[in-house]
Amino acid sequence: MAARKTNSQQESFDFVTAPKLGPDPKPPFDSRALFRLAAEGIFLGTSSWKYRGWEGMIYRGGYASEAQFQKQSLREYTSLLPCVGVDFTFYTWPMPDMMSYLVDATPENFRCFPKVTKRITLEEFPNVGSYGKWAGQKNPEFLNVDAFQENFLKPISILDSRLGAIFFEFTHLEEKHLPQLEKFFSSIPRTFQYGVELRSPALVKAKFYSMLQSLEVAPIFNSWTKMPTIGEQFKYYLAGGGEKSRLPLVARGLLRPGRSYEEAVRLFQPYQQIKDEFPEFRADLVKLMRFARESERKAYILINNRLEGSAPHTIGALLKSL
Repeated sequence: MAARKTNSQQESFDFVTAPKLGPDPKPPFDSRALFRLAAEGIFLGTSSWKYRGWEGMIYRGGYASEAQFQKQSLREYTSLLPCVGVDFTFYTWPMPDMMSYLVDATPENFRCFPKVTKRITLEEFPNVGSYGKWAGQKNPEFLNVDAFQENFLKPISILDSRLGAIFFEFTHLEEKHLPQLEKFFSSIPRTFQYGVELRSPALVKAKFYSMLQSLEVAPIFNSWTKMPTIGEQFKYYLAGGGEKSRLPLVARGLLRPGRSYEEAVRLFQPYQQIKDEFPEFRADLVKLMRFARESERKAYILINNRLEGSAPHTIGALLKSL
């Protein structure tokens, strides 16, 4: 990896020690290179961490129970990767014990990216039984500033320096919602970095990215079944004035366009190897990271197993390309 001059983005890293059970894992990437990259401000990690298929690759194995794996896995993860997505906060309000676990299991300069609970980001609950009495109903807390501050921001504030950015995933955002979205981001505290992940192709326009920039909210470029490529999204971002921004560049590799989540799970479990290489995604991500380096901006990149078959292996390929 090419040497680079020092700048204000640079950091140093320490680690939380986990007790050794099985033999040391053999990751499909150079973890030292990952931490050198993070020290420059470019954080590369995975969307989540609790995958037993990663034993021998990220985790040592030898766990006495599933509970022991759940408790220890994040500590082991932090010795090899500098950041991770926190998806469980999407399904329920973050509880103090959940947040304490993240603090206890990670070093201070590790980065967590919690996803905002869908009680804030869904306008209407899906009409399925798991939503109980709310199935098919309008969500009274959609973009509710008070609920967000009290039920989400307050409990996650314990993460402090570990907070890389707070992610908002909007699955069905439409043009009619943009004034409400603008009002919401104009009203919430500015002490945190926020990012918006769009899953509505019709809104991938320069105008949308320009609005986010005016709100100091980072767009989250994503590879997902119904979205244009990250390269296309980035093109509209630049057209909307993104080149002048100093906000972090954020990207998530989730699914190959056109592939459903269920199909990816069926094809790729238990996520131990690349099964469907996606060269266009890799090329777009490398361009994004190089752009971040050249413009001396932070970059947060999270990879999902469902993209190519194994997030750690995809990370290894991206490192080699970079």
